[in-house]
Amino acid sequence: MVDAGIKKAVIKNKDLPNVSFNDTELFYDVRYRVISDDKNRTSQYSPITRLVVPPTSVAEMPYTSDARIIIKDLGTAPKLITSIWTFPTPAEYDADPDVAKYEAIFSEVDTFDVWVAWQVGGTWGSYSYYTTTTSNSVSVLQLATSPTGIRIAVQIPTNNKVYDTRLSLFQKEKSI
Repeated sequence: MVDAGIKKAVIKNKDLPNVSFNDTELFYDVRYRVISDDKNRTSQYSPITRLVVPPTSVAEMPYTSDARIIIKDLGTAPKLITSIWTFPTPAEYDADPDVAKYEAIFSEVDTFDVWVAWQVGGTWGSYSYYTTTTSNSVSVLQLATSPTGIRIAVQIPTNNKVYDTRLSLFQKEKSI
């Protein structure tokens, strides 16, 4: 007989911790505790459980964000480089079934890790972590090493702050 007092809880993607990853998989490490209805009793924390991210998630989205990089020359000071990005509109979800199945992921992404790579002398450097932001834009001051290009990549937040193309929402580059 099923206990009538058993209740289910659903945790939304936006309430999960930042994604972790290794060479083979993306995952969330989570644990939980149960609290009684009257909030007088709580269980011990559960063991840490690894929830593997299914392959039809942010890592395999077919949509490339509409992103722009704007460069403003501040005179004698370094250039101010701003990147602005957007995600699909409801009309785009209706028009393209490949985009529509990712609507829930786009609607829940509200924090972004931003990565920057510089081109100096025709050679691109590796991405370095720049910031985590809750807005759809970021501004970067040009480095003093006279770069000739910039790449800005945006990905969903991670615990270990390592750039991984499987989590990238988009990357954009521009000559300076």
